[in-house]
Amino acid sequence: MNDVHFNSTVHRDDMLIYQAGIQSTELCSKQFLSSELSFSTHEHFVTLTPTVSASLKKLATFLEIDPKRQTWDIWFHPGISGIEAEQLLIERGFDGSFLVRPSRSTHGDFTLSVRRGNKVTHIKIQNTGEYYALYGGEKFASLSELVQFYMENKEQLREKNGDMIILKYPLNAVDPTAERWFHGYISGREAEQILMEQGRNGSFLVRESQSTPGDYALSVRQDNQVTHVMIRCKDNRYDVGGGDEFSSLKDLVEHYRRSPMVETSGSVVHLKHPLNTTKINPTSIDGRVKKLQEGKDQTSGFWEEFEQLQQQECTHMFSRNEGQRPENRMKNRYKNILPFDHTRIILRGGDPSKIGSDYINANLIEVLPEFEIFDGITRKYISTQGCLNNTIDDFWQMVWQEHSRIIIQTKCVRYWPEEGQSWNTGFNKEICLSLLIERMTPDFAIRTLRLQKIVNDEAESRLVYHYQFLAWPDHGVPPNPGTVVNFLEEINQLESGMTDKRPLIVHCSAGIGRTGTFIAIDLILCLIRKYGLQCTIDIRRTVQMLRSQRSGMVQTEAQYKFVYMSVHYYIDTFAKLLHEHKRIEDTGHEYTNIRYSAEAASNQVIPISPSPFGMSCSWFVQSRFVSFSCFMHTRFKWYNIRRPAIDPKQADPTYYENLALSVPLAQGYIDRLGEIWFEMVSVSRDHDSTHWLPHVDIKQPKAEYESVKALETAPDSVKKLFSIEFGRRKDLTFQWKRALMNKVRQNELDTSSLEVRIAKHTALIRHWSKLLSEMKSKPGWLRQSIYISINHRRKLLRLLREQDSESFENVLNQLKIAYYAPPLNEDLPPFTRKGWIEYIIRRKVEMIKEDKLRAHHEILKKRREIFLTEKEPLLAALNEEEKAILEELNAVVNQNSEPLKHSTSFIHEGKRHAFPNGKLQYFICSGQWPSL
Repeated sequence: MNDVHFNSTVHRDDMLIYQAGIQSTELCSKQFLSSELSFSTHEHFVTLTPTVSASLKKLATFLEIDPKRQTWDIWFHPGISGIEAEQLLIERGFDGSFLVRPSRSTHGDFTLSVRRGNKVTHIKIQNTGEYYALYGGEKFASLSELVQFYMENKEQLREKNGDMIILKYPLNAVDPTAERWFHGYISGREAEQILMEQGRNGSFLVRESQSTPGDYALSVRQDNQVTHVMIRCKDNRYDVGGGDEFSSLKDLVEHYRRSPMVETSGSVVHLKHPLNTTKINPTSIDGRVKKLQEGKDQTSGFWEEFEQLQQQECTHMFSRNEGQRPENRMKNRYKNILPFDHTRIILRGGDPSKIGSDYINANLIEVLPEFEIFDGITRKYISTQGCLNNTIDDFWQMVWQEHSRIIIQTKCVRYWPEEGQSWNTGFNKEICLSLLIERMTPDFAIRTLRLQKIVNDEAESRLVYHYQFLAWPDHGVPPNPGTVVNFLEEINQLESGMTDKRPLIVHCSAGIGRTGTFIAIDLILCLIRKYGLQCTIDIRRTVQMLRSQRSGMVQTEAQYKFVYMSVHYYIDTFAKLLHEHKRIEDTGHEYTNIRYSAEAASNQVIPISPSPFGMSCSWFVQSRFVSFSCFMHTRFKWYNIRRPAIDPKQADPTYYENLALSVPLAQGYIDRLGEIWFEMVSVSRDHDSTHWLPHVDIKQPKAEYESVKALETAPDSVKKLFSIEFGRRKDLTFQWKRALMNKVRQNELDTSSLEVRIAKHTALIRHWSKLLSEMKSKPGWLRQSIYISINHRRKLLRLLREQDSESFENVLNQLKIAYYAPPLNEDLPPFTRKGWIEYIIRRKVEMIKEDKLRAHHEILKKRREIFLTEKEPLLAALNEEEKAILEELNAVVNQNSEPLKHSTSFIHEGKRHAFPNGKLQYFICSGQWPSL
């Protein structure tokens, strides 16, 4: 046993300083954030679409930490010099990034280093022992209060010439250790509370010192009290005020676990049981996951955390009486998975005299006040079991009652109608449910459902979006967490555009396993989206919060581990996107060729190429590279039933046209573009003789450049770069279009309704037509763009005409479109699914009619053949009868001439009409000769 003595009370009062509002967090790994980003592209070239780049710019806001939630250990870097600070800020920081470090010139003082552009400014912080202050500035009791003040009051920190120094992005320091017993920045009081509640005698943890920046504290529980030991750090060496020095905190702790310390009072301090923390900073999750994966047996790692969670199960703390009623047992899929009474969803509108009419196996999940890390997160969920045959009406009654707009299904039987069909559901079958749109992807399906109900003599209609995850295997968890992350990102994109935030309904079979996993992942991702990488996450506490509202959430150890892996996946991708955004911001390129290093050094602004219209981008990570994949949403829209505009003002087609007219064209853009391209061509000419071009005076009129004959033999790439007319018109045109699209995205406008899409194309057509009329050369690329938009608009107009003739007329009148609308040709296949079905039915009816007519024609044809074979004997008999009658008439011809004449004429007329109206007509129709 080492003879190391110390006084455990010397630093205790000093270390128990508690800073209200400061959260516990861990430090960021420099290697993690500065890791290189590789792309699945060509060997020498990296290309980013402007849409992806725009999304990357939004990520920068995540770095700007909320001063009320920030912790000083994030930005404090012990043991680095001014040169090292500048290198860190230039390599890893952004404009406005800062850090605090110990001063090398004045012992006890500190230095605030701030990046401003490509330079770093150093500001001295005075430490008198009683207060901290910038020389000549405000005085503060702690270093964290000083930094927090200047982050909140950006105009207070200025240079002598009046220029403001803004503290925006704290640069994370390097974590001193990845061991789980390191709890980061917590106060002595918090350490005592944790050790007394969760630990036992011999339990210990290591934390940041709140009184001495750069030092640490070892808190140990013994004899039902907590002892605090100061760990000094000097020149990257650690000691406890006497005895040996160590190169790391891990070595120090392991040494004193083997050789206990002795207090001055003579009591021995045993370090027996490390009290592991589950609270981490997002940037430290890589090390935490690796540490948890080291535990192969059932005594450490993920199993240990999950087992502690199982022991804290609060099923016995809350009643589940309603689910145990005999009347409600048939509504439960599993007899032991019942909702808590205090959070269960109570259905309204049922028969009050019927016991159990208000019951459904579902619980409301929301952020609880005692879980401070989720402060500011307002998202709510309804966790429920999958529908049974006798609970489908109850389920849709709940959807209508809670005004839910999004349903997330991971596993269950079908409880919605087929496309084009409708059901009546609800307590009294008063809700009409119909499926409008269904889109399938490899990993999930998206459906748009319509609920309609008569409320106060008025028909109320709502759209509900149903997301079904298809990539979850029957056993275990998905092999790739990226499928779940991308699935939740798709849902978040839709939910973020809704003004009325309602609970998201999530269900699987039992409503606890996969459902709890999805909710836990989504909650943590919401936290990171809101507060960035400087927040604090605690996966075990998150699951514990879910279990306090519905029992058994996150059912297995594999699902618990999958939550970790999904969050790790998201943060890893998030950090790499930030790194790429920094690279783009530093170079000024969005379409980047890494061979042009000279351009980056000169900070030239290369024009952004246009984004394809209607494209949206999603990112995902596979193994060690990030792939950007773009897909066109319009691919699925041609055969879908029309979706009306969400915002009434967007239904007005002139909205986009007015918005387009308000987009200004950048002044001087073309001149700067010409200068940059001229320099690029000059560089190519100097280094490659095959790309030689004649000397061109940049002051001459630009139109003459295109007539230079030497360009005829130049490569196409050089011609394209050197074509000033091409560059002037095409890039300016698409810059205008890009500005219009950016305004649309910034305002989160609806772009799916036919009226809005027609108005958008009309605005583009009219702007481009105006440009074409002003140009002398009438370039083909501009005419082609106009023709493409005209054809696209023509298809949209036909779709709108087939689906809603009234809206079609309104669009033509408001936009003043000269559209010739001939009568719809029923023989041509329509564009919509509904019209296509009607077309097929109409064709089948016509075929049936044609078959029946053909069969009837064959019957008539046979009858005609029978008549032709039997008509000769019939005509002979008639002739004989006619002769007999004529002979009788001749015998009495002399008796009365007038009557005979009359009778003769009557007989001749009767002969003419007897056969058609008599025996012959009867024979033709019936095929039989009547008996006389």
